[in-house]
Amino acid sequence: MEWINNLKVGKKLTLLISCSLISLITIGIIGYIFLSLSNNAINTMYNERLVSSEYINEARIEARAISADIFRLMVTEDENENEMLLKDIDSRVLEFNNDITSYKKMKLDTFENDKLNEMEENLNKYRDGRKKVLDLANQNKNTEAYELYKTEVDPSGEAFMKNMIDLGDHNKKVAEELSKKNQSNFTFALRIFISIVGVAAVVIILLGLIITKHITKRLNNFVAFIDELSKGNFSNKIPEVNLQDKSEFGLVSNALDLMTKNIVALIKQLTHTSEQLLLSSEELTASTEQSADASNLVADSVTDVAQGADKQSLLSNTTAESVKKMSDEIYNVSQNTNLVSELTDKATASVNEGEKAIDRSIEQMRIIEQKTDNTSSIICDLEDKSKKIGQIIEVIESISSQTNLLALNAAIEASRAGEAGRGFSVVADEIRKLAEQSQGATEEITTIINDVQSKTKSAVMFMDESKKEVDTGTDVVNIAGQSFSEILKMVSEISNQVYNVSNSINAITNEAKAAVISINDIRNISTEAAEETQTISAAAEQQSASIHEIAESSKLLAKMSEDLSSVIRKFRI
Repeated sequence: MEWINNLKVGKKLTLLISCSLISLITIGIIGYIFLSLSNNAINTMYNERLVSSEYINEARIEARAISADIFRLMVTEDENENEMLLKDIDSRVLEFNNDITSYKKMKLDTFENDKLNEMEENLNKYRDGRKKVLDLANQNKNTEAYELYKTEVDPSGEAFMKNMIDLGDHNKKVAEELSKKNQSNFTFALRIFISIVGVAAVVIILLGLIITKHITKRLNNFVAFIDELSKGNFSNKIPEVNLQDKSEFGLVSNALDLMTKNIVALIKQLTHTSEQLLLSSEELTASTEQSADASNLVADSVTDVAQGADKQSLLSNTTAESVKKMSDEIYNVSQNTNLVSELTDKATASVNEGEKAIDRSIEQMRIIEQKTDNTSSIICDLEDKSKKIGQIIEVIESISSQTNLLALNAAIEASRAGEAGRGFSVVADEIRKLAEQSQGATEEITTIINDVQSKTKSAVMFMDESKKEVDTGTDVVNIAGQSFSEILKMVSEISNQVYNVSNSINAITNEAKAAVISINDIRNISTEAAEETQTISAAAEQQSASIHEIAESSKLLAKMSEDLSSVIRKFRI
């Protein structure tokens, strides 16, 4: 019965209805056939036998009545009565003839035709004799009429009456045979009806039981399977025989099997995704902690740079004051040198004073040289710090890029997680925004650091040039000192030496002015560097706060991953 299982439910019900309909049609056709036979038999019995019997019986009645009228006519001599009896006889003869004519028109068999022919002969003899008897009786020759009746009319009358009796008996016999045949047909039809009804009932019941059993069994299997699915048990498999079913149950089985496989695959994917999400959140937490440490390091470094810039600014101010003093002293030396030519008589005193001034100048130049070296060292250290800050900014940019990438991956995984990952998607989007803000801040810091490095390089160049000029001034002052030492021995050459010293002092004055300008530029640059490092420090603190928020979000992400894993573990696959 596998072919029944493969039929669709509609076709199964159609099959059951068709069997029922075929059974009803068969019963109806057979009933119609046998009812038609019974109707034909009844019509035959009525039209051919009952009506025929009525015609024969009525003819016999009319014949008996005619015989009675004849007897009355033969015993009476009253003309009126005779006339009345003759009229009655004529009327009854007419009725008799009509009955016989109607009978002859019926569907007759051979026996009836033979009997009618025989009755026709006897009837003709009877009519001839009856006419003679009626004439004699009408003439009141009753004795002769009676004698003629006994010899000619009565024998032929009895003969055709016997013929009519035989026809009546024959109709009765045929009617009985038709009745028996109808009874036999009824019994046969009843048996066929019972057999067909029994077979149809058995077939319909068996087919209904088979179809009902198949449908209820599959429905019960579906209910049990779906009940297990509702409990989170996806480990059950649909039997292969159900999957090969060609009916709607097979389609539903294949659909449930495909749905179960897809859900199992989704659960596995969610499990893997939750694990990856947990690992990613842990890595993100570690990265944010590392970024926080790096941000703190940047903040500390920027603070150091700011302190160094402030210190550099102070040193620049001190150096500017020293150089200004040196310039003033050089100017005094220049004035004194101009007076040397006019005050030669005071040469010794002036030389001694000049020697002291030279000693002070040498000391001041030494101090300027030392301050310049310190300033140059600080500026070089500032340049190194700027480079380190640039390296740290590169690390922050790398961390921001990685954080942005992790946020993008987290958003993708959240979109795969569907409704359960919507909160995580919001967190991932916030992480991505913070990463973009961090990246923007690092780009701004990089721009500032590049500007600081550029200005620091300019300051280094200016300091190198100042150092060279200071060295030159030191050499010149040393030469002047030697010259003043030799003044006592070379008084005669004082004018030329004073002229040379004057030129040298003028050059020193110009260089000192340039040094003052450079020192002022360094001071301005140091001030700007201090302000920019404060901006960098604020940005680093803001980035550190953002990274702390990212760390909190990554912890929340890890918690959501654990919750997702707990939900997934409820399913059995």
